[in-house]
Amino acid sequence: MVRVGGPWIGQLGLRLALAFVGVALAAVASVILLGLVTTSGDINELSKGEQLDLTHATAIGVAAAYDRAGWSRENLVPLADLVVSAGAGMRLMDKAGNVILSSPNFDSDGPAPQRTEPVVVRGQRVGRVAIKFGDTGFGAAIMRFEAQRWQVRMGASALAAVIALVVALLVSRRAQRLGDYAANTVVVRTPPLQEPDLDQVLAGKYNSLRGHSVLAARLRQRVTPEEAALALQSLLRRDRLDPQARVELFRDIAAHFRALVEFPPDATEGIADEQYVRNVVDIVFRTTPGRPS
Repeated sequence: MVRVGGPWIGQLGLRLALAFVGVALAAVASVILLGLVTTSGDINELSKGEQLDLTHATAIGVAAAYDRAGWSRENLVPLADLVVSAGAGMRLMDKAGNVILSSPNFDSDGPAPQRTEPVVVRGQRVGRVAIKFGDTGFGAAIMRFEAQRWQVRMGASALAAVIALVVALLVSRRAQRLGDYAANTVVVRTPPLQEPDLDQVLAGKYNSLRGHSVLAARLRQRVTPEEAALALQSLLRRDRLDPQARVELFRDIAAHFRALVEFPPDATEGIADEQYVRNVVDIVFRTTPGRPS
C-alpha cells in the first residue's frame, strides 16, 4: 500500500480551507457590525418611547390630582415618589411657571435628557410637568448599553482588520491574489509590446502553404483573432523561452492549426512546427506574400 505524504485533504484543500476560514471570520465580524447598526434605530426608538410614556402618564396623574383649589401636596408626593422610583425626576409648574413641586433628584442629577408635557384639565391648560431622566432606570440602562455597543463595534472592526491583514500576508508572500493562492498559481505581469513588425519573424521565409490559395483562404477564415495573436506573440517571444518549452509550445500551436485546415503533404512535409506556425501567421496577417529580403 502506498502512503501519500502530506495532509489527507491535500495542499489545495488546505489552501481552500484557509481562504474559507478567513472569509467566514470576516463575514462574522461584518454580521456583528451590521447587527449593531441595524439595532441602533430600534434602541433609540425604544428609549424615546419609554420617556414619552412616562411623561404622558405623569401628566395624566397630575391632572387627576388637580381640583378647583389647585394641587394638594399630599396628592402629588406619592406621584413624585413613583416617578423617582422609575429612575427619573419630576417638576410640576403652574401656568405662570411657578414651581408647585419638584423631586429632590430633579436638580441634583445635573444635565440629563428632559421632556415636558402640558397638564390639561377639562380642556384647560393649568400647568406643565417636566420629567428628567437621570443615571438610573430604564433610560440610563439604554445609555450604558449604547456606550458598550460602541466598544463592541470597535472591537469587531479591529478583529475584521486583523483577519484581513493575516490573510493578506499569507497571500502576498508570492504576490498572489486569494483565488491564485487557492489554485497555487502565480500571475506574471508581462509588459505590452510595441506594434509588432512582421518582417522580424516573416521576412525572407518561403511559405509553402501559399501554393494552395484556396486552403490558405479557408485557414484565414477559421483562425480567430485570439489564436492569431497568440501565434504571433509566440514567435515574437520565442527567444525568451527555454528550449524544451519552446519546442512544446510550437508543437501544440502547430497541431491546432493543422487540425483547422489540412494541407497536402507536399506543402507540409519536412516543415518544423515553428516554421509551420510562422507560415500560418504569414497567411493570416498578410493577404499578399511578403517581399523576401
